[in-house]
Amino acid sequence: MMEYGQRITAEPSTQDDPQYMFLRERLKALRDGWEDLHQMWENRQQLLSQSLNLQMFNRDARQAEVLLSQQEHILSKDETPVNLEQAENLIKRHEAFLTTMEANDDKVNAVVQFAGRLNDEKHFAADKVNKKAENINDRRNVNRERAIQLMEKLRDQLQLHQFLQDCEELGEWMQEKNMTAQDETYRSAKTVHSKWTRHKAFEAEIASNKDRLVRVQQSGEELMKEKPELKEVIGPKVGELQQQFDNLETVTRDKGERLFDANREVLLHQTCDDIDTWMNDLEKQFESPDTGNDLASVNILMQKQQMIETQMAVKAKQVTELEAQTEYLEKTVPEKEKIDEIKVLNYLT
Repeated sequence: MMEYGQRITAEPSTQDDPQYMFLRERLKALRDGWEDLHQMWENRQQLLSQSLNLQMFNRDARQAEVLLSQQEHILSKDETPVNLEQAENLIKRHEAFLTTMEANDDKVNAVVQFAGRLNDEKHFAADKVNKKAENINDRRNVNRERAIQLMEKLRDQLQLHQFLQDCEELGEWMQEKNMTAQDETYRSAKTVHSKWTRHKAFEAEIASNKDRLVRVQQSGEELMKEKPELKEVIGPKVGELQQQFDNLETVTRDKGERLFDANREVLLHQTCDDIDTWMNDLEKQFESPDTGNDLASVNILMQKQQMIETQMAVKAKQVTELEAQTEYLEKTVPEKEKIDEIKVLNYLT
């Protein structure tokens, strides 16, 4: 239509004709109106597009806010474990929560990035969108920080309850051994030597477990150094364990003296007989001509030889103790004849 009108009004003979002049004005008005209509359509299209983006942003923002609210609800629970098992379970649960939180972080990032794009496009609601995105991002950062702090707290509680459980187990063990030390536990033994052997084994068990006390004490000191706020809980436990172990050692030593002081001479004779018998058996083994016929038999003999060496170390320790007992008897009961059985022990050297 415009092209046809332009061809008609373009002829030179129509330049001064009023009707053609009026037609030119109508064509210009039509062209301007058509351009205005296109501009209105573009403005409307832009407005609808921005409105759509706004509604999409609001939808994503609501989903992110729901996630953040759920996180805040979980993090608001102040659960302090009461034992080691509960501490381990809470850490596992919180690790799963952190994994889920990390997975949902992309949704929050998408909302923040969407807001940045709308702001770059000069969206009509850019201020409102930016404010909401900043609020969501701030809530996300607060939740992340709280989650990290909670994990640190749970790990501290795990260390504390591990220490407390070690204390409890060591305390129960000492209580049990203390009852054993105070009881008449050697009545079934037929000889004084059997009683002495059993008591020495008991003393060795007490001594070998002192490392447990040292490890617990070191663990407690490290915890108090790293977490001074736990000193009021850990300090008394360490002191109590030390006192209990000292008492156990004292009771064990006192019982040994009480059981054997009155029977030192009998014990000495019986122990000498026991070692003498062991030495005679050992000499018979040494006299055996068997040196093995093949690799397997030689290995077996070598293993037996190593076992004999271990036994000799144990017997040598008994010899040292017997020599001390002999000196004690000679001083306290000088009229006693020297104990000849001790002389056979020199074979051990």
